[in-house]
Amino acid sequence: MPELSFYSLNSMYIASISNKARLFLLYYPLQFILLTIAV
Repeated sequence: MPELSFYSLNSMYIASISNKARLFLLYYPLQFILLTIAV
């Protein structure tokens, strides 16, 4: 069933995007704090 495989691929893609977004949301404030300390 191609619909099922497409759905699983799509969910994996969304999961990887949300994982990257979570990493970015964790990393961005840290970078902002480091920049504030540096300046």
